[in-house]
Amino acid sequence: MTQEPELGRNVTAQAVIDGLTPPPQRAVTDGAREPEPFIRQRALERYLARLQLSSKLSSTEIEAVAGLDGEVKVVRAYRDITRLPGSDMNVTLVAKGMIGRFHLCPSGKRAITAVYMAGDIADLESAFLPAIRWSLTALTPATIVRIPYAQLRSVIVANPGLALAFWHDMAIEASVLEQWVINLACRSAEAKLVHLLCELGHRFERAGLGRRDDYVLPMIQAQIGDAIGLTDVHVNRMLGSLRRAGLIKPDGRRITIPSWSKVAAIGGFDPRYLHGLAAGASIN
Repeated sequence: MTQEPELGRNVTAQAVIDGLTPPPQRAVTDGAREPEPFIRQRALERYLARLQLSSKLSSTEIEAVAGLDGEVKVVRAYRDITRLPGSDMNVTLVAKGMIGRFHLCPSGKRAITAVYMAGDIADLESAFLPAIRWSLTALTPATIVRIPYAQLRSVIVANPGLALAFWHDMAIEASVLEQWVINLACRSAEAKLVHLLCELGHRFERAGLGRRDDYVLPMIQAQIGDAIGLTDVHVNRMLGSLRRAGLIKPDGRRITIPSWSKVAAIGGFDPRYLHGLAAGASIN
């Protein structure tokens, strides 16, 4: 498994410690030991950066989000997160790795309906509609922060402006989901794969985890297939076709896209549906 790229920015020790009351317990991540407060604060800073792509937050609102607390858990690849004890009382903030939202079909096949990376909350709507609980799985070895519903709601009550920021975040998720439905229903196998690669490239770049045309894709081919409605054999065939055409240059898990405009045209990719998640986007 390729190691996840380093974070795009440094966090000072003082910034990590300020406002945190839990003792410096430690969690194992990617073979290294990091203090839980550091993992939690780094994930919250990433999420704040995401929120501020679509919402202008006051210093008080920023401080409120940065002060959220939660249990840090390391999750093995392919483990169903929603089966972990207490999952029905917390939202899931991704600190490292990739998380997938999925539906288990009667046939036993999984349909992945969304993917989340560092700095994303994978199930924000569950804090407000707890009866609608989606299944989450670790697509890769992952580290998550589980923030209690009650704490999130209390922060919103104390800072009403955050309700709009969270609403914006969920609206962006709905926009992305719409494109995933269109991808399944309207595009050829090649275009489906290319569209997903373009979206992930933009999101990795915005999250500081690579460039849109050069990034590490930790998902295996079966997971890619579950996200675009193809078998892993078909995904392998499409990747080979794109490689032979010179449209992508795979090297292990690294994907390089030599001509972005050509690839985006094949997939019918227009990054505007990503709003703030698109690389180079700014707040309107």
